[in-house]
Amino acid sequence: MAKAQKPKSGEGKGKKVAVKDEEVNGKRVVVKKEDMTEEKIKKVVIKEEENELEMVAAGMGPAKGAVKREGDENKAAMLANEEGGGNDGEAEWWTQGTLTTTKKGEKRWDTLLHNGVLFPPAYVPHGIPILYNQQKFEMTPEEEEVATMFAVLREHDYYRNEVFRRNFFQSWREILDKRKHPIRCLELCDFSAIYEWHQREVEKRKSRTREEKKELKRIADEEAEPYKWCIWNGKKEQVANFRVEPPGLFRGRGEHPMRGKLKKRILPEDVVLNIGKEAPIPQAPAGHKWKGVVHDQNVTWLAMWYEPTIGQCKYVMLAPSSTLKGQSDYAKFETARELKNHIDDIRESYTKDFSSTDEMERQRAVATYFIDKLALRVGHEKGEEEADTVGCCSLRKEHIELRPDNVVRFDFLGKDSIRYVNEVTVLPEVYKLLGSFIKRTDSEIFRKVTPTTLNNYLKSFLKDLSAKVFRTYNASITLDEWFREKPVDPKASLSDKLVYFNKANTEVAKLCNHQRSIPKTFHVSVQSIKYKLEDIKRTIDTLRRAQSVSENGSVEEAATQFFKEQDEVQYQWLNTYGTPEEIQAYEEFVKKRVIPSALTGSASSTKNKSGKKTANGKSKKSGGAKRSTKKAGGTKKKKTRSKKSAAKTGKKASGKKKKQKKRGGSKRGSRGKNGAGVASGDENDEDAPLVNIIAK
Repeated sequence: MAKAQKPKSGEGKGKKVAVKDEEVNGKRVVVKKEDMTEEKIKKVVIKEEENELEMVAAGMGPAKGAVKREGDENKAAMLANEEGGGNDGEAEWWTQGTLTTTKKGEKRWDTLLHNGVLFPPAYVPHGIPILYNQQKFEMTPEEEEVATMFAVLREHDYYRNEVFRRNFFQSWREILDKRKHPIRCLELCDFSAIYEWHQREVEKRKSRTREEKKELKRIADEEAEPYKWCIWNGKKEQVANFRVEPPGLFRGRGEHPMRGKLKKRILPEDVVLNIGKEAPIPQAPAGHKWKGVVHDQNVTWLAMWYEPTIGQCKYVMLAPSSTLKGQSDYAKFETARELKNHIDDIRESYTKDFSSTDEMERQRAVATYFIDKLALRVGHEKGEEEADTVGCCSLRKEHIELRPDNVVRFDFLGKDSIRYVNEVTVLPEVYKLLGSFIKRTDSEIFRKVTPTTLNNYLKSFLKDLSAKVFRTYNASITLDEWFREKPVDPKASLSDKLVYFNKANTEVAKLCNHQRSIPKTFHVSVQSIKYKLEDIKRTIDTLRRAQSVSENGSVEEAATQFFKEQDEVQYQWLNTYGTPEEIQAYEEFVKKRVIPSALTGSASSTKNKSGKKTANGKSKKSGGAKRSTKKAGGTKKKKTRSKKSAAKTGKKASGKKKKQKKRGGSKRGSRGKNGAGVASGDENDEDAPLVNIIAK
């Protein structure tokens, strides 16, 4: 959507001009404001030969040159799904040595091929009526769809928000008024039946098996696959927001005045496609046609439509991982890198302007100081139907407070209605100037400075420099200083390095006021973590007590005590939250529980004189070079083996051990028929740690 022209520097912020200008193919085209309505969204295309305006609107069919050719129906899908997209073996753009970047108004692509956008499924009515003043009210599918959007929010704060309720009811009434109906007051409407149906549907989705969920995901992925990719200048690139948002109630961020308004269903008749002249036009869904098709090589969007709720156009763009976005980010950081060579000149300039005789220069100097030191956004004018968020140039008197000792307190809603609260000590000159600005105005502090005049001032020092680059520069400097002052330990583990980086990133987030709102389920999640932590601590204490018992008594006694304490905890939970069937099932489980024989050892144990246990009850002798053998006549004879024969015997024994390892016969224990562990004859499991034994 084109933006209203802003007054030039020195003219102040007076009445808005009732025209809008749009940049097309590098030229400015003036379009009357009344022509930019929802029904008459026009795409201006300048003919290169005649330099005339050609309007591509709904019902006029595709633009010139966008004729569907025979045999092209599946060509786009085939190319989009082709592995590699025709760029196999091509080096990545950041390794090619040269960086090619383009600006607004310049040619951005030569060839472009894509499959359009993916629309949400059609609404399926559930047929559940609402109660109005205790009387059933049957609804049409269109009325029911909007009513369901509101009913499912019953447990949300939006459901009780006055602005949200008022805007919803206004949107709903516009649909209801298409026929005679008795509904006049939202408070008399009872949506409980729809909400209960919704809860049952949620439970059904949760109860799906893992296989069912996988199958549904596979189907959804197959449906979305052709739209995920495009062929941009012969290279396969990923598309970011290829899905058209389903209809719903607008929520916005913060105290948005339009929250609760209906976001209507977007149809193909609302969508304008941007595609190459030689590319086949994607097929619109059955029974529909595109609003228009253009071949504008000076823009980077693939599709666009007008969103009347917020009064803006929405665009389908390439993903952040694409070459185009990567090169754009690269250029942005290179500009920020170059800024360090000019930052001293800029600071010297705005410091000098603190004492200028021109009030506009003094205001511009203070605004630049805040953008430099506090990384504030520049701020733009907002309409009445937009959230009251501000930036540096749009700060008002109520947003700052002058405190003693040159301290200034900021408190305002920034981008996305994120609150910015900060107390900073400023230069005495800045403090004094702020006081004079506030005395002379009842609203905007920097009333003679606009984002355009401020950015033009910055461009006088460095081409392409803007207030936005200062945020990138300050964020990069903050991160770099953290790494220099607190270097990471080279021996740190990967998880420790991740914690280290997150701490550094937190400092950048504080500077840029990057924060997220607290989720509604935050307290529930924290409580769940506390319960898990308590359970782990209790289990550890139980294991320690069992280990102490095993050291002073038998392992069997320790294991019995461990399971007893665990059963007490389990029964306590079952008696509070469980069902009779669950209690009975657990009782059966306890009855069938058998302590493995490995806990006590399968062979009896005795102690020899030295206190060492053996599996057969006999003590081992240190002089093991002798052994007794029986002759056929039954007489015993002792033989002393020679070193040579002993070596041969040792080789044979080692050979047998190797064969046993291959067959798996040298394992410490085996599993019995009932699955219980059976200890081998030459090992005693009583010496093993209790935790390992219980794990068996």
